[in-house]
Amino acid sequence: MPNFDNIPIWEVDISVIAPVSVRNSINFDARKELEHNNPFYSQINIINDDNGVKATVTAFAPNSELAEKAAVLFFGRMLDVLSVKTNLPFQLDLSNNVFFSNTAENVRRILDGNDFHEAFQESRLLSLTETTFLRALSWFRKVNNFKLGTHHIQTASNNKKIKHHGIYKKF
Repeated sequence: MPNFDNIPIWEVDISVIAPVSVRNSINFDARKELEHNNPFYSQINIINDDNGVKATVTAFAPNSELAEKAAVLFFGRMLDVLSVKTNLPFQLDLSNNVFFSNTAENVRRILDGNDFHEAFQESRLLSLTETTFLRALSWFRKVNNFKLGTHHIQTASNNKKIKHHGIYKKF
C-alpha cells in the first residue's frame, strides 16, 4: 500500500458487537470516499470475536488519535449501510471494556466478504452523493441498537449489570 504524501499508515482494531459471524477471515481493500488523483484504499481484515466481529482497518493520519477517528468514521459508515441491509444492530465497542448482549445472543447471522464489500461500496457512493441520507442511516443504526427488548450492559471494570428497556442511558 503506497504511503500518500508521506502520511503514516496505522492499523486500527475495531470491535463490533452484533449478532453476526464470519466463516473465515475476510480480507479486502476498500476505497475511501475521498476523491484524489491517487485513490485512497484501506486494507480491511474481519474475523470473529466473542460478541460479533473484530476488524483491523488501515488509516492514513499524522498521529494515532486521528487514525482512530478516521478508521471509526470509515468503518462506521459501512456499518450504517450493513445495518439497514440486514436489519440487525451493529454497535462499535470503542471502550474495549463494555459489552452488550441481548436475549438472542446465541443466534448469529453469517456474513461473507461480499456483504461487507458491497456495504463499503454503497457507503462510499452515499458519502459522495447523498450525505444527508447517509447521516440518516447512522441514526437508523443507533436506534436499531436499542430497539424494543431488554439489553444488558456489563462493564469489565466493576462487573455491574445494568438492565434497561429500549432506552439508552449514559453511565
